Amino acid sequence: MVKRYRAHQNAIRASTKPPFRLDYFHQVDDPHSHLVALALRQIETTYPVDIQSHVVSPPDRMNAPEPDLLREYALRDAGQIAPHYGLIMDTREASATDIEQCEVELSSIPQDQFLDKATSFGALIETPKAEAATRTTSPPTREGNKLRRRLGHFSSATVCFEGNWYWGLDRLYLLESLLCELCDRPNDHLLFPRPKESGPEDASKLSLEIFPSLRSPYTAIGFDRAIALAKSTGVQLEIRPVLPMVMRGVPATMAKGRYIMTDTAREADAYGIPFGDLYDPIGAPVRRAYSLYPWARSMNREIEFLSSFLVNAFSRGVNAANNRGLRQIVEFAGLSWSEGKKHLDTNQWVAEIEENQRVLVDEQGLWGVPSFRLRNAEGNTFCTWGQDRIWLVAAEMKRLMGQ
Repeated sequence: MVKRYRAHQNAIRASTKPPFRLDYFHQVDDPHSHLVALALRQIETTYPVDIQSHVVSPPDRMNAPEPDLLREYALRDAGQIAPHYGLIMDTREASATDIEQCEVELSSIPQDQFLDKATSFGALIETPKAEAATRTTSPPTREGNKLRRRLGHFSSATVCFEGNWYWGLDRLYLLESLLCELCDRPNDHLLFPRPKESGPEDASKLSLEIFPSLRSPYTAIGFDRAIALAKSTGVQLEIRPVLPMVMRGVPATMAKGRYIMTDTAREADAYGIPFGDLYDPIGAPVRRAYSLYPWARSMNREIEFLSSFLVNAFSRGVNAANNRGLRQIVEFAGLSWSEGKKHLDTNQWVAEIEENQRVLVDEQGLWGVPSFRLRNAEGNTFCTWGQDRIWLVAAEMKRLMGQ
């Protein structure tokens, strides 16, 4: 998978000439779209690009099954990351009518005015929940939605360049790096570089909970990095596994699944993490592995066990659906298979995993993985979601420690 990604990048390098067309998909009531629009204003003055902007509606429920939670989390998340990228986010509320008026205005102005006008509307045009529940696709967004679907995506705050998709500020470092290569310029001074995952020297007064899943590609490339951060800072660590989203009834379209796998491959490539020789562990493999989790923890090897499962399933192509594969995973974690198989297929894990899922959704307002909850002795809590937020966890550690 990483090889396919690299091959596609090489094809772009060989055939693409400036100005480079970027298709940008903007949702007026999405705070991440506002941040990307702010960033693209800087990108278009730095690189030889032709930005074509399109107004789109929110993703449908098949791709965003919890729209209210997503709306609340997006506002919180965008506000948390903006200062780290040197951006300022001002918010204002608007009715559904106001939102459609903004969509109409953006869809009718020349392209060279789009980004300025879009950012002038504010960081968030928030639809009250009562109206959000009844909001439908407006006429100004239909053409943008149609193009976005034809090009193969489902979300807003996204940029498409030669078949590659870049969501949010988080992936602009990849877009910039490619543009630098195409322009034959060094990429050591990007406008929006990937933040470093560097925490304080001593965070022993803080506690960190990690919520991983054993079928998550993003967890597969983020779990060991999160553990490395915890070990380097001395934070009090607790691992709280949850079931994969699809096993919790969260739908996933083919377009979303395709994007996740492609995105994970390039993120793995950027971090130098093996990924792509995989055997999908959905269903019984996850449940059987979790049946071994309490035993692995009793042996003080729960972290090694989860890491082993993720590495073997997503980068070594091990089939965890049979005992031979599980044995490889157990022994790779430094555990005894002869002891482990005595605990296989029990249900002692069920109540713990269900409680972890309740905490994830009900207490944190999150549903994806890997998720993180950081707390200090005074009860101040910071929650976030994604392998691309490990740097933010590190930054919050520093803030909570007064650094």
